[in-house]
Amino acid sequence: MNKSWLTCITLFGLLIATQTQGQSNKKMDFESYDPPSTLVVPEHKLTRAKFPFIDVHNHQGNMTSPQALEELIAEMEKLNMAVMVNLSGRGFRSGPD
Repeated sequence: MNKSWLTCITLFGLLIATQTQGQSNKKMDFESYDPPSTLVVPEHKLTRAKFPFIDVHNHQGNMTSPQALEELIAEMEKLNMAVMVNLSGRGFRSGPD
């Protein structure tokens, strides 16, 4: 009985060793790894947050006119964004003061 188990384990080990030998020459880098998606669910694109949220890192460099600010506020309302932290300051300068 023990000899048959030992034989099975040895054959299984040899089988694994021979299969991995052929694969050891194949190298796959990150860029070539592209597995197909197996996720199957109905698509539901969200265009507005359920609850108001705060964007803590944003760059709005084109805030040079009241019209640009009004457009930004309209976009924020579409998304249900309550507050935005503009890390660009007043806006990008186009020339000297």
